[in-house]
Amino acid sequence: MGDAAAEVWRPTPGLAVATGPDRVAILDPSRPGHPPVILEGSAAYIWGLLPATAEELVRATVEAGMADDVVPPFLAQLEAAGLAGRQRA
Repeated sequence: MGDAAAEVWRPTPGLAVATGPDRVAILDPSRPGHPPVILEGSAAYIWGLLPATAEELVRATVEAGMADDVVPPFLAQLEAAGLAGRQRA
């Protein structure tokens, strides 16, 4: 989708999100047969940074002491699950 640095990752509109100290629960009301998605650890941390570019997310995870290689596959999983997507900045 063009220049990845100019793409901002955002949660999909309309999701029901409950955030706890170390956990995020996400439910898509438009898909009533799907169970909630529970994010913990680095996944919950990255989710909490959205909206952001992939570059910003990698930088923040490294600054938080996490591996930089967790961001791309996590974003791909969010996109495949319909929980987040990229938009031009």
